[in-house]
Amino acid sequence: SISGLCGGNIFDSDMRPIHSHDRMPPCLLCELDIITRHIYSKLAYGKNSWFNHTQEQMKVALITGADMMVRRQAWDEVGGFDMSFFMYFEDSDLCVCIKDKGYDIMNVPDAHIIHLEGKSFHESRARVERYFAGRNVFFRKHYSLLYNKITDGINICSFRAGVTIFRLLGKDQQADIYQ
Repeated sequence: SISGLCGGNIFDSDMRPIHSHDRMPPCLLCELDIITRHIYSKLAYGKNSWFNHTQEQMKVALITGADMMVRRQAWDEVGGFDMSFFMYFEDSDLCVCIKDKGYDIMNVPDAHIIHLEGKSFHESRARVERYFAGRNVFFRKHYSLLYNKITDGINICSFRAGVTIFRLLGKDQQADIYQ
């Protein structure tokens, strides 16, 4: 089939590999993978779960928004970015919509991008709130109400556990961000 969207490997300013793609779209399994520190991803995809360490192009589920190149025909078919998203998950949504139209999503490891990730928006409560607002729009758009309730429950439990751990470690500032 035809590639509708592609992206390369992303590096930070020190040329260290950073999150370039995902092998799965946001879903219940991904939520569980996150709270288990990516055990499933590591077992299923090895070191290529979020960065392509091979010299070969690979089909992926999502390309990180900092490094997207979209075929014009695919863009036009899905109508571009969904304006319901303010920040976060708009890239995931675009990839899922393009994939749903029958296109492939490809990582092209020869393309290298340097991304100053998070430099424009430091870790804060506002950033966390925007992340979850985008996540909620994505899950409402792509999944059923029951599915959303299950994934929301997992997130609530995960964050409460994280806040408790931060507090036990004396990291009240981090706990306050996620509470």
